[in-house]
Amino acid sequence: MSLDRSEILALLDKLGAASDAEALAAARTLSQAITDASLSWDDLLLPPDMDDPPSFEEVAGYPEDDDDDGGEPDGVADEGELGDLAADHARLKRILDIPTLSAETREDLIELEDALRQGDFTQADRRYLMALEDRLR
Repeated sequence: MSLDRSEILALLDKLGAASDAEALAAARTLSQAITDASLSWDDLLLPPDMDDPPSFEEVAGYPEDDDDDGGEPDGVADEGELGDLAADHARLKRILDIPTLSAETREDLIELEDALRQGDFTQADRRYLMALEDRLR
């Protein structure tokens, strides 16, 4: 199988199929097509002229942490008064209610929920939740 964009897109669409067997078959077909073309996922997903792929933080639009500015961008969400923390908790619950959420993401979110309850929820946690919710819409 050669790498044809329309076929790849069709296979990617099938990854969300209700049937696990159909989704798995699409994943295996796609993986084999990439292998047969002597490519990697990076080759497929990154522009050909990109030597240094961006970090997750850059793609998600997170500001870089700068410890020299005197601020504490990743400190505990102290500006998160009850209203903000309540919004964070509601956002977390909305995301956890998504039935198709992966087990790994669900586990990460449960850890964030514990941090929120214990007062260890950070600005970085808040940014992550906001970006995740935006991405899942």
